[in-house]
Amino acid sequence: SKVELNARSTITYNTDFGVDERRIVLEGEGFFDVRKDPDTRFVVTAPGMEVAVHGTKFNIYAYPDKEFSEMSLLEGSVTLYSGESAIKVAPNEKVCIDRTTGRVNLRKTDNKVETAWLKKTLVFMHEPLYKVVDILERRFGVHIECSDEISLSDIYTGTFRDRSIYDILEVLRMHYGFVYKVDNNRITIRTINN
Repeated sequence: SKVELNARSTITYNTDFGVDERRIVLEGEGFFDVRKDPDTRFVVTAPGMEVAVHGTKFNIYAYPDKEFSEMSLLEGSVTLYSGESAIKVAPNEKVCIDRTTGRVNLRKTDNKVETAWLKKTLVFMHEPLYKVVDILERRFGVHIECSDEISLSDIYTGTFRDRSIYDILEVLRMHYGFVYKVDNNRITIRTINN
């Protein structure tokens, strides 16, 4: 089995891993390619969910400081548990969990978008600007502060393949007409008039 972790992500497991079951704890985002072993189930515990599999490929997004968690399935099948819900998930489906309300939603998804981070590609499909900012902070390990005049509910669509934070900020600057200042790992975004 293999796991690839995104930025600011960790996995932990006990020393008895693989004896009775293969159980790990994920905080952050990880892509799992789990080797089939019908005798020893593989379980991932993450904020808001537990995923049980025997052999499959899937992606989990579950940062502890976010209000939601997601799991998207590429191959095989899994059962996702969240609160009282137990959901069988098929390939090209995604489970979204609102951890503040406990609401669980199953929907179709495009796995190329869900796993774009593995190819150093950022894909934004009709995403609100606040989510774009959140993803940029996580990907590049920076803190982005936006002035109140910046409308973080504006929707953005775009793809960036293997680009620096500065390249992406320039594209966003041209699109939204803001100015920004970089000071070490802190980026301040404001309108031109401020």
